[in-house]
Amino acid sequence: MVCLLLIMLPDTDYKEALTQAFVLHYSRISMMLERSTDPDTLSNRVVHVSVQLFSNESLAFRMAENLNLLHVMVISLKYMMGKILIQNTLHDADKNFHYVVDCGRQVMKEHCYWPLVSDLNNVLSHRPVAVKFMSDDNLLEMWFTFLAMFQGMNVNQREMTQHVEYEPNTYYAAFSAELEASAYPMWALVSHLIDSSSIDLTKRVLTSCLIALQDWLDAINFTHSHMNDSMQVSFHLPLHRYFSVFMCQAIKHQGLSLQEILPPRDVLTLIMMHPLRVQISLTPLGVSDEFMQPGQSMRDRRCGIL
Repeated sequence: MVCLLLIMLPDTDYKEALTQAFVLHYSRISMMLERSTDPDTLSNRVVHVSVQLFSNESLAFRMAENLNLLHVMVISLKYMMGKILIQNTLHDADKNFHYVVDCGRQVMKEHCYWPLVSDLNNVLSHRPVAVKFMSDDNLLEMWFTFLAMFQGMNVNQREMTQHVEYEPNTYYAAFSAELEASAYPMWALVSHLIDSSSIDLTKRVLTSCLIALQDWLDAINFTHSHMNDSMQVSFHLPLHRYFSVFMCQAIKHQGLSLQEILPPRDVLTLIMMHPLRVQISLTPLGVSDEFMQPGQSMRDRRCGIL
């Protein structure tokens, strides 16, 4: 069936009609992927079709303009991840009202989300589509709400009472998801912000990201910079990653000064604390060994995951 659909793509009218039908049914894909007993095969079939359709810049842009393709993609990702949320355990779990993805679920371990992310990366490689994405405040808000589901996930807790014989493999699912679903789209967007002509887009992204960061800090009840929970750490801070990368892009390539885009000092102090915790945890001479399985070196961990 896939071959039959694709063999007629040279016909322009047919390709347009097929793409419209594909977009109109796109929201069903996330449902099928999460329920599939063989997500790899289904994923390959989906991408085999979508890559042929969304690689055409003018066609992808028309779908974004006329059928809200970008909104459909982001909503589909949010729907898929929204069904596997659990309460975050950073800091005081009783006062933490943030929810993150459960890295032990099939959607994460089997990478069921990757066809959707692959399609999003494909369309964001087209500058007109990426500009449309970054020009839409509602779309940016939805996107950062989606990324917040990964913010602080897979908390590493130091075990003090007994030996950890088998370490769960959720760390692989967590790092893979942040790389594929967060970092790849980020670099696709940043690649279009190369000079001062696009500075307004960068400011829009930074504004939306800062709002999402402040909402996250409120949700985890992190209101001061003093941490008294040295026994835990999460290595997953996609909101921080976006904020730092877009800020760096604005300064290095778009002519903005640091003072123009830095948040207020009190907010900046709170934002800095979690990345600092990660850096300390990754320092061989610091507390990194507290979060390592016995016999596993930091070099192994860095080479294998980071």
